[in-house]
Amino acid sequence: MDLLFEAFSGIAGDMTVAALLDLGVDRAQWEAELRKLALEEAWQAELTRTQRHRIEGNHIRFTVDGRSIDMPLEPEHPHAHGHGHDHDHGHAHDHDHGHEHGHGHEHGHEHEHEHEHEHDHTHRAWRDIRRLIEDSDLRPRARDFALRIFGRIAAAEAKLHGVSVDEVHFHEVGGLDAILDVCGTAVALDLLDVERIYCQPLPVGTGAVRAAHGVMPLPAPATAEILQDFPLRRVDLDFELVTPTGAGIVAALASPEVPPRYRIRRIGYGCGTRDDRRIANVLRIFAIEAAEPPSGGQEVVTVLETTIDDSTGEWVADLAEKLRAAGALDVWSTAVQMKKGRAGVTLSVLAASSDAGRMAELCFLHSTTIGVRMRTESRIVLARRAAAVETPWGAVQVKVVTLPDGRERATPEHDSCAAVAARSGIPLVDVYRAAAAAPVPKDG
Repeated sequence: MDLLFEAFSGIAGDMTVAALLDLGVDRAQWEAELRKLALEEAWQAELTRTQRHRIEGNHIRFTVDGRSIDMPLEPEHPHAHGHGHDHDHGHAHDHDHGHEHGHGHEHGHEHEHEHEHEHDHTHRAWRDIRRLIEDSDLRPRARDFALRIFGRIAAAEAKLHGVSVDEVHFHEVGGLDAILDVCGTAVALDLLDVERIYCQPLPVGTGAVRAAHGVMPLPAPATAEILQDFPLRRVDLDFELVTPTGAGIVAALASPEVPPRYRIRRIGYGCGTRDDRRIANVLRIFAIEAAEPPSGGQEVVTVLETTIDDSTGEWVADLAEKLRAAGALDVWSTAVQMKKGRAGVTLSVLAASSDAGRMAELCFLHSTTIGVRMRTESRIVLARRAAAVETPWGAVQVKVVTLPDGRERATPEHDSCAAVAARSGIPLVDVYRAAAAAPVPKDG
């Protein structure tokens, strides 16, 4: 399954969990998996249905002993650990804010803060959180998702404050909230068998945050650090729309190159705590299926080529993945020998003619090339459709083409086979063979 995050009013960790549960994740199974974390706290998850601007969705709140734990996700005050630096989120202690937060979660500034100093001021370091996740009985993909998200957040905080990653500390209560949001997201993604995540440019407000060393414009420093290289867009709202946890989820897992053609299969809505009159505080997540271009006849396509001799194989592979994610019909590379005997590679891209300019732009942005050749070609394609077949270890996606004589031929999708194999501990080749031999439903 592929997901498209439509974060038109921003994103927070709790909104993500709520929207994923609304997509169809079994609540009992999700909570059972999440409780595989060896947390000392006796936490509870309160899931309710609510509305924002008459759009109904899930809202989730994590509590300990009935008390909300949506405390700030940010490093502890520097003098508490001798880090010798100030942090940009000065509201860890003084709560002197020059802005409002859009979600009422993770930064939790809508309430009166009667309880923020009731806990004993113990702390969780990133190294402890990492060990907690690594030593847990979470399923492998869920562990990987959680470590990638938390690792992105911790790396950004460490860079921002000039300390090692392992020195980054979080409030005990705020850290617990972040752990449940991040791991709750990771578990839900694993249960949905998500293969790819896309997210359109994230909105950032025009307000400011009063931090330890002065007023800073939004996005807040930690959020900006996390979202380096991810496309953003300014909106005329004077409060925070993207929280650090929401930023970490997107930056660690999502691609901004949204497929140009797709079908929506299911929709999930996750509501933030704030109910603002100006915008529906909702995260919408689409479960999507890539739509093939019109097929079953002759069509004109564009072939783009560029020859590169000063990039590593990893850089070329990264560009190829970005091109595929952006909707390229196919991408391949050919080893070539260039002038002065230098080894090089010719990267070829097959694209719809309407996408050619965008594909060329990606080549310039993500490689060392200074020129891209383009030509139009005609091709004949077979009619095709997507379908799911059953194997002993679960459903596998296949591509079904109609041959000129009317017979159909099904080919298992590699990513789907690999996900089933990883989840079940079965060799990939066994899953592939079982899918290839399975009957294909006529209705797809």
